[in-house]
Amino acid sequence: MARLARRKPTTMEALNRAWYGYRNTRPERRDGSRYRGLNLNSLFYRKTIEFRYFNGSVDADEVKSYVQLVLALAANALSAKGASSKRREFNPATAKYDFRVVLLRLGLIGDEFKTTRRCLTKGLAGSAAWKRGRRDRTAAAPSTPANDDSDAAHAAA
Repeated sequence: MARLARRKPTTMEALNRAWYGYRNTRPERRDGSRYRGLNLNSLFYRKTIEFRYFNGSVDADEVKSYVQLVLALAANALSAKGASSKRREFNPATAKYDFRVVLLRLGLIGDEFKTTRRCLTKGLAGSAAWKRGRRDRTAAAPSTPANDDSDAAHAAA
């Protein structure tokens, strides 16, 4: 992946050279480069891309979530005008919120993708709704005469 980021290939041939380190005109099915999270060997061998990031599951919601994530990533890759390989700093305390933002940017918005967002963020720490924790609303809210004893004392005086 570092080689791809350095070379920034714009053609299939350049991508082939960056992936293998040389021009591979006859990729083999069981090439060693296929054992990665993103298998581009499959792209050159059978014109498909394999995502090998997910564990097996029999939970229908998890499988559906993985499929929707991969479809959203592929759609984003096809429509994007550019990409960055710059790594962002990982903060475990805000991981759930940060990943939820990524999912929303990929278009996984609304009730249709609620289960997907829940499944994909369930193992992450933090709050999905608040980056730095929820602020206390009672301290910032203005007081009302019905629940403020000081106003009642002033009115009686």
